[in-house]
Amino acid sequence: SGMLPVFLRTHYGEEPAFKKTGTLFTIHNLAYQGVFGDSQFPHLGLPPDLFTHERLEFYGQVNFMKAALLYADRISTVSPRYAEEIQTLEYGCGLEGVLKSRNGHLSGILNGLDTTEWSPETDPFIATHYSKDSLELKAKVKEEFIRAHKLDWDVEAPLIGVVSRLDNMKGLNLLEEIMDYLMHLDLNFVLLGTGEPRYMESFKRIGETYPDKASIHLTFSNEMAHKIEAASDILLMPSRFEPCGTNQLISLRYGTAPVVRSTGGLAYTVKEFDARTLSGNGFTFHEFSSMGLFNAIKRALDIYKDKKQWRALQLNGMNADHSWGASAKQYEGLYRKIKEQAA
Repeated sequence: SGMLPVFLRTHYGEEPAFKKTGTLFTIHNLAYQGVFGDSQFPHLGLPPDLFTHERLEFYGQVNFMKAALLYADRISTVSPRYAEEIQTLEYGCGLEGVLKSRNGHLSGILNGLDTTEWSPETDPFIATHYSKDSLELKAKVKEEFIRAHKLDWDVEAPLIGVVSRLDNMKGLNLLEEIMDYLMHLDLNFVLLGTGEPRYMESFKRIGETYPDKASIHLTFSNEMAHKIEAASDILLMPSRFEPCGTNQLISLRYGTAPVVRSTGGLAYTVKEFDARTLSGNGFTFHEFSSMGLFNAIKRALDIYKDKKQWRALQLNGMNADHSWGASAKQYEGLYRKIKEQAA
């Protein structure tokens, strides 16, 4: 799709049907760019002078995403924070200069959540439904989860969940480093995910070493994801980077407190809980370190002990609107600008 804005300007530039066609290119994850060897460039049928550093050439190769960033009328990405981050050396993946040059045409629009699929009031995968007005029933969902998996766990103990692809982007190396410490605290742990073999082996070991504290599911299961989101008290997302993130939005809707690294969409949607003002909806850490993650978890566990504060935290998350409505209006606004520009 990255080549379409280029083709509209070159191959189809004089076609009446496409003359007033504008383009919006949306970046989900800048790390995946579509980079091919220079031998592929002739197959695109483009003028040779486009294979330059100022155009499609990228360290001797041809880069489809770079092409889109240069030729699209507008560029968007999936959170306002990520739109800022990708213009920096740390997150730009080699394209930060191109993005800076198009700063005036770059927007960040937060992804929405499908609130018909993800709703604790109607979720078909949990036996007991609850809402912000019947939040006490969430404990019953946790009890049903524990009983269904034949786990000898105290339902009063906090349940920490992870639903994630198992790879470096998700910051699971930070969790690896502190798992043995966590397993000696008053909590239980459930993980669902599949991915890199090293992480699968590592969390398999945790499950075997602490069978009375940890339930590890090394697979993909939509049903299990729903059950963990609903049953958990705390959900971990220690991502190295996160363009938008969906699991923290789901957690907020389910009254589950997210513990996240403050990056990308996570920074935009999760705010540190303040016990004094009862504001905020989760727990955050900034430096990409296992100690930062551990301290954020400890803060969450401390607040969990105070039922009044914990209820306020849950309601802050559940009262927020993360449906597609607001995002759709922003996209519509962008489409209108592009249409006016192309007219």
